[in-house]
This record gives sequence, C-alpha cells and structure tokens, in this order.
Amino acid sequence: MWTKYIWSWLVCVLLVGMAWGDGSLPTRVHDVAPGTVQTCLGVAADFSPVFPTTRFPKDHAIVALFRLGAGETPSKATARWLAIERSGFATVTREVARGEMTLRKNATRGWFGFEPPKSLAAGPYRVEIATDGRPWKAADFTLVAPAKLELSDPTALFPLTPGRVTRTTHLVKPAVGAGPPGLPYLPERDGVFWTHIVHTVAGVDADGTRVTSRLSGVSDEVVGETWYVWGPKGLQRTKLTQGEGTRVLDPPEVLIPLPIRSPLKWSYRSKDNAIQRSYHLWGPVPIAGLRSEGIGRALLGPETLGYVVLEEDRRQGREASYELHFTPTEGLVRKLSVLRTEQGGFLRAEMLLLKIESQGGGAAAAPAPAGPMFVAGNPGIELRLSAWVPPLDPAYGWWGIVKAGDPPDNPLVRETKGLRLDAPPGTYDLYWVCDYDTRERPMLLASKVEVKEGQLTVLPIGSGIRLAVADWVPKRDTTYGWAGIVPRGSTPDKRINWTKTGDRILAPPGIYDLYWVQDYENRERPLLLAGNIAVHAGQLVEVPVNSGIALNTAPWVPKRDATYGSLAVVRSGAPHGEALIVTKTGDRLVAPPGVYDVYWVQNYEARERPMLLASKVEVKPGERRVLNAASGIRLKVPAGTPPLDSSYGWWAAVPCGSKAERWVNLAKARLDAPLLLPPGRYDLFCRRNYEDKPHCIAAAVAVSGDRLVEVETNPLITVQQPIVPITLPGQSIQLCLAIAADMSPVYPTTSFAHTTKQWIVRYHIGPVGEVERIDCRWLATDGGKPPKPMAVLATGNVNVPPQANTGWFSYRPEATLAPGSYRVELAADGRPWQALDFSLVEAPSHVALAKPEDFLPLSKGTTWTYAFLMQAGKGQSIAIPGITPGPDGKLRGTVQMSVVNVTEGAAQVITRLNGNPIVTETLRLNADGLFLTQRQPEGAEAQTLDPPERLVALPFEDGRTWTHAAKDGSATRSYRMWGPVPVSNGSRMDLGYVVLSGEVASQAAGGATIKRTIERHYLPRLGLVREIQITGTSASMLTRQEMVLMLGEREAVSLTPSR
Repeated sequence: MWTKYIWSWLVCVLLVGMAWGDGSLPTRVHDVAPGTVQTCLGVAADFSPVFPTTRFPKDHAIVALFRLGAGETPSKATARWLAIERSGFATVTREVARGEMTLRKNATRGWFGFEPPKSLAAGPYRVEIATDGRPWKAADFTLVAPAKLELSDPTALFPLTPGRVTRTTHLVKPAVGAGPPGLPYLPERDGVFWTHIVHTVAGVDADGTRVTSRLSGVSDEVVGETWYVWGPKGLQRTKLTQGEGTRVLDPPEVLIPLPIRSPLKWSYRSKDNAIQRSYHLWGPVPIAGLRSEGIGRALLGPETLGYVVLEEDRRQGREASYELHFTPTEGLVRKLSVLRTEQGGFLRAEMLLLKIESQGGGAAAAPAPAGPMFVAGNPGIELRLSAWVPPLDPAYGWWGIVKAGDPPDNPLVRETKGLRLDAPPGTYDLYWVCDYDTRERPMLLASKVEVKEGQLTVLPIGSGIRLAVADWVPKRDTTYGWAGIVPRGSTPDKRINWTKTGDRILAPPGIYDLYWVQDYENRERPLLLAGNIAVHAGQLVEVPVNSGIALNTAPWVPKRDATYGSLAVVRSGAPHGEALIVTKTGDRLVAPPGVYDVYWVQNYEARERPMLLASKVEVKPGERRVLNAASGIRLKVPAGTPPLDSSYGWWAAVPCGSKAERWVNLAKARLDAPLLLPPGRYDLFCRRNYEDKPHCIAAAVAVSGDRLVEVETNPLITVQQPIVPITLPGQSIQLCLAIAADMSPVYPTTSFAHTTKQWIVRYHIGPVGEVERIDCRWLATDGGKPPKPMAVLATGNVNVPPQANTGWFSYRPEATLAPGSYRVELAADGRPWQALDFSLVEAPSHVALAKPEDFLPLSKGTTWTYAFLMQAGKGQSIAIPGITPGPDGKLRGTVQMSVVNVTEGAAQVITRLNGNPIVTETLRLNADGLFLTQRQPEGAEAQTLDPPERLVALPFEDGRTWTHAAKDGSATRSYRMWGPVPVSNGSRMDLGYVVLSGEVASQAAGGATIKRTIERHYLPRLGLVREIQITGTSASMLTRQEMVLMLGEREAVSLTPSR
C-alpha cells in the first residue's frame, strides 16, 4: 500500500458584492474564465498560484490549485494523484494518493495538496480532478531529485554592502473598480501601471543596515526605508519607515533563516501582536532570469538556482502575501505582493530587478531630482523649462491649470507669456499648447500638481524627444508634413504632441510611438518611424531619423509625371496599395529598418500598373540604402519610320513569352523614349495607331546590370514571339489521392500502387488573374533523365475563373496500368509551366487481420497521446480556453484519447485536450469495420447515431467508398479509403490506411459553400496515428486542426492496456 499524505483547503467566494483582484500580471483573468487547474508550491492571499511550475523536488509538497469556470457549480471535488508509467507503447497510470472535499455554495476556487512519500520515484505524474464524480481537469507534473546549492556565503542572497544600488521596475494592478494609481505610475497595458524604484544600501547604524527606496522618473521621492541585519538567525528585518510613520520590529523579523533547510516553515508575532505572519521557504529551485525592459514586460533569461520565500498574513480582512525570489548571484530578483484593499478586492504589485547599478564598496550616484519642489512664497506654480523646450507661440501658445481630473476646455488660470502663475492651494492638472497646430489638443503635461498654502510649487519641465534627422532626409512639407508622438499602441489620430518642421517634441514621462508624415501625398498614411520610446522625467530622448531608401537614377531615365508618377516603398510582399511612403518626383524616402519592395509609376498610363523596381530590399538601422535605376531598353528604328499616334500609339516591354496586356513599362506616342526596367528578359510590343493591333517587334531581350540596352527593330514588322516556360510567383503543383475542403492536397505523394483507381494533380498559380487557361497531359515515360514520353494517356483543360488561383485535374484509368514511370505536365496559356514525374509500384498485399480487434486495440485503459495543432486561415480567428497562441498565431496542446470502459463490445473513449475533457464517444468494432455509435460533447447531452457511423470499412479494399446519412437528416458524410499505403507511426513508415470523410458544413456570407474534410491515417494494431481536419471554401482555408500520435523513437508498433 502506498502511504498517502493529503491536505486540502477550500475558499468560498461570494460573487455578489466582492471585488476580486486579477489572477496574474500582466494578463487579466476574471471569474468568468474557463475552469483551470495549475500546479504550484503554494497559494497567495488572493488564491493565485505561488511559483507555478511543473517540476518539483521530491521532498517538496505539490499544490494543485483549481478555479471553476463560469456556470460550474459542483457540490464535490475529488483529486487523484497518479504516477505515469510506460508499458510498451501504452501509457499506464497508477493512483498514489486521493483527496476529496465538499464544495460550499458559490465556491469558485480551491486547492489540493500532496506530500510525496520518500519511496516515490522521480518521474512523470498527473493530478486529475473530478467534480460530482465526472472527470473535469488534469495537470501533468514531474518529480525530480532535489538540487544542491553550495552557499559559502548566505548573505549573497540579500547583499547589504554599503553603496550597493539596484534599480527595479515596480508594477501595480489595482483591484477591480479601484481606478488608476496616478503618478508616478504610468500606464503599461492590460490595466497594469509601472514606475522605477532605486534601492540603495545607504549605511549602517545602531538599528542595522539601512536600505533606502526612492522613486526614479517623475519624482525622486523617498518612499520607504528598511533596516536589516544578517546574524546567527539569518536575515532579519529590524525597523522600517513609510511616509511619516516608523516602526521598530520587536523581536526582529526573520526573513531567511540560518541554517537554510528546505522546505521549511516558521512564523513571526510581534510583542504587541500587531504583526502576525507565517513563512514558507522552498528550494533550491530554478528561478527564471526575469528582467524588466524598463516597463512591465519581463524577459526570460537563463535559470539560476535559488530560493522562494512566501510571507503571509491570513487574518480575516488583512489577507496579504509576499512571494520573494532570491538568487546567490543577484540577491532579490522578484517580489510579488497581494494585498486586500478596504473595498474587499485585491491589489497586486510586482517588483522585477532591472539592473544592478553598483555592487557597493564605493559612493553610489543618487538620482537627479525630477519632481516638484516647494519654496516659500505666494501659492502658485512656476515652470522651470529645460533650455531645449520649444518656446510658446506668442499668438496661440499657452499653459494653464484645471482642477485635477477636469477637461482642459476652461482653464482656471492660463498664462501665455510667463512661466509663473498664481493659484490657490489645491491639486491641479497642467496643460500645454505650443502653437497654432496644437491649439485644439492641449497636452496634459503634469497631473495632480499640488499647490500648498504659502508655498510656490516649482515644476521642472524637460522630458521629450529630439529627432536626429540625417542630412539626406527630405524636409517635411511646411503645410502638410509633421512628426508627432502617440501613447504606445495608439493610432496616429491620437497624437498628443507634434511639430510641423521642428525636431523637438515636448512630452510628459511615458511610452510613445513616433509617426512621420512627409507631405501632402502621405497625409493619409502616417509612417511609424519608431515604437516603444520610453521617456523619463527630465530626459530628452534622441530618436535617429537616418534610415531609408535613395534612388540613383540614370540621366537617360525619363522623368516621372509630376501628377501621376510616383516612387513608393511597401513592406516586402505587400501590394502597391499598401505603400508606407511615396514621393511624386523625389528620389529619397525615409523608412525605419526593415525589408521592402520598391515600386515605380511612370505616368498616367501606368497609374494602375506599378512596376516592381526592386524587391526584398533590406534597410538596416542608420542605413541609407541606395538603389540604382539604370537598366532599361531603347529602340533604334530605321530612318523614316512613321511616328506613333499621339493618342493610341505606344510601345512596351512584357515578360518574355507573355501577352501584350501584361506589359511591365510602357512609353506612349514616342518611339525614341527609353523604358526603365528591372533586370530580366523581355519581349517588346508596339501599337502604331487606333486600327493597329499590338504586335511583337522584338523577342527575348536581356536586360541586366545598370545599362541601357539598345534594340534595333522595325515597328512595321511582326516578330515571332518564342514559346518559353512561364514562371508564376507562388506557383506549385502536387500529386495526391484527393482534395481537402480548402483545396489543399490529401496524402501528397509521387508513388502510387498500380491498382490505384484515380490520381489527382493539384495546382496553384499564385496571384489571381495571371493565367486564363490550364492544359494537362498524363504521360507514360521511359523513366530516364530527362524522361522521354512513350504514350499520352489522357489530356484535359480548364478555363481559370477570374478570382481563382487553385484547381486540380484527375485521371481515372480505364484499365489497371502496369508498374512503371509516369509524368503529368501542365501548360499555362499555351506555354509550358510545370511537370511532375511519378511512379506506379506493385500494389502491396493487405495487412492480415486474424480478427477485427487486431486492427484497433480497444481494451480498457488504453491511451493514445497526440500533439495537437490548430490554426486559422487569413482573416479568421480562433480561441480555445486555456491555450495561448504561439508567436505564429497557432494553438498547440496535447490530446489524449483513453478507453475508460468496455461493455458488451462497446468501448467508451474520452478525449481530453490539455487534460480538459472535450467529448466522450462510444466505438464498436466488428467484421464490417469500426463504428461510432454514440457521442457526448462535454457539458451536453449524449447523441445516439442512427444508424451508427462507419469510420473504417473492413475487410480492407483499396478505393472503397461509402456514405453515412443520419436518419434525422442532421448529417451526410461521404467516405473514401485507400491502402495499404506508407503511413508514419511517429518514428518510421509502415503499411497502413488513409480514410477521408467530407461534408458540407454550412454556407458562408456571399453564398460560398463551407466544406469540412477529415483525413485520418490508421496503422493496424496501433490505431489512429494522424488526423487532419479542415474547414474551408474553394477559395481559402478557414481552420486547420491536426493531431499526430506521440511515440518514442525506434519503438515497436504496439499498445499494451493498463491492468
């Protein structure tokens, strides 16, 4: 028998009238979120996890903290602690402990605890939580051998060297309904506010070593002082001050006990009982290298072994907890505080180490004063401007004050010339208007400025941004150009300050994005030049404006039309319509570092056909990337050649082999006008007048380097245009067994069994409108290189719809073909395009099954584990509770399918995603195949399928088809099965079967049909090894969901059920 050590705790939350703090920084979590379970070391005051992790030292207790989802009101919760073991390929779970609790009415959160017995081995484990007897959530974790941390000097966990200075970022998330904290805290995101605090080890006196905490930024105010002592008992806190209050801790409070033993618990009670706290210490544990970037975002660096201390006050109405992370290399690196507010909610605050400014042993530099100062005098406000601040416009500029929180429409006092104004005692917001352009948008320069009786408030003003503009950057237009700032993440129309032609922008402390408008043509497309610019009090931040693209245009290149011509820069791969910045006649464009495409529009005729002059142009920080516009074609025609008609005559260059209407650049009315062209091969077309048809006058002209190619030709003579293979951007073709709902290939391959009844070639032609007709030929070849055609088996063609770029051809042989080499060729608009060689091989024999059960093991306890991946198509969005999208926007997780019961040949299978039950299905396997008889999505009623739906047909037959039609008309699905074909089991290929089902799911807006296909790969004796579910239209993919069986390398294909 396993010895069981179980402890549990439940919190009951009255949802009515309670204002709970959010669960974590910086992500907002509400009580209406889906249910979750998380493993951690402890529980904070607001029942959020302390040091959430999935790896625990064997000698540490594990906490499984759960939160019920919206509408979940169970009366009982049960936890099963399971050891996860492997038997062959099966996952076997064994219960090692169990816990149970009764849930009170309106309970939303609780936790179970487990202390592993010493006899328990290191390895993978799981906690499964059931509510009211039904599986609910699960979480996997790992027990590891306790780490060892040699501490020759324990004081390294909290150094007290005089002169040591550390800078931290302090994050605050107010309780719901509490409102923002105001200065010195600045808004970060998701309801989080931040500031910087500098901690200085100031010196030693009778009370111990004094550590001063001082604001850095808007103010240099001292916010607190604490005295510490390292002694025989460990690190002790002896005295603290905050505001005007001072408290001596009697007896001193132990924060880190010596000798360090872990895990460890202790408590503290002051003599007057005013302070009562309990402590937990865990470790050594890997502490992530959390670092702030100076704002709320944290960076993950290398992990360092250290200790976690939890300080708690659990007295009713005073609940508070402080989670502290210590490492021997940097001391205190993180502190997470949770405090109950007077309104009943919880305030969450987090401190992250930003940097160690001084290790001590010398004088530490104090932050420069940046906050308001008070001097004796008549009450009022005086501004002390830094020398760089732009002066107020004498006609339209002003600064003034309003009552704190009021809008700036009617200032109480307004000053247009001086830097001082009188004001009665009170608290004010200060607004600033620099000139005529900003007159409608007064800028909040300082908030909650206090004016005291008999004192003048002196306010330093000196924070902002200076543009360091390179000499080559064109001057902004004095009427339509501007450079301005917006709060980070805001749109350009939300700018708070800007300048038409200047290079200095006054701004209060905060985080900003900088936008740039060059001139009239760009007035509707402000360019984001720089983002995430942190401006601190008294700081003038220099932002370089020195990167972009310049064009070195050859003297022979015709000038662009002043009205319709343009030069444009777009993000690489984006269309011309998404230009970031354009110029009509200029040759220099400012742009932030990035990769771009450059487009050229010559004149009115080319206004809808911009020419891609250069692609994938990389601009590095501080770089003016110079491009040459010096390659092209000039015609040399016989003397006496009639001129072109001034209205209808033209000559143009087209990609070699293309039609006349696909011209790249065109010259109107003049045969002597040269054409600017990017390097490539071109055919030249000419139209002399209205009656004349465009005809080829030169073929396969090569343009390369930075040179002008002169072509001798006669516009009166038509030249035969060569047939050359066409190349299309994004082109592809694939051979496969079938086509999925989004027109993607099902089981792409270049090798088919010679008995295959149908082959499919799927093509993609890139941008729509490039091709009007596709022709297809199926050939038998000799298999050589290059292969020689032996016989044309079949041909076909299709006219490509204007908005289509994907299609397919199929070939169904009238008789079985012999094994050998074959080929499929595609032509686009009569020009050779793509070809694929493939082979027909001797069809393998079907996998022998002594009984149906040999196809799929459905014994109780059998579990399949799959890697799960889901993605949305362009313009679509998906969300699964509990799964955070990756950087690529895709959702990843783990799916488990477990046989939980077998009754009279019917197997009940539960499918879980990341431990959360999704659906329970009943499967039945017999001589006719695998059937789905019942389906019950989690939280819904069971659905009995009438008739049962056949998922796999037995006995095996390649190309077999069938249809499932529900009696009630709710579903109609078609099925097709192929095999045996090579199927991957995760580590190697074995012979298996592919089954494709398809159905019409719904109608999309605009009448498009939405289809759903499910491609399943099976291996006999193992079961389902891969599933691809796609919903889409003939034009696009809407969603794609894939599951792949997770198996170890070089393992046999077998499953052993648990006993």
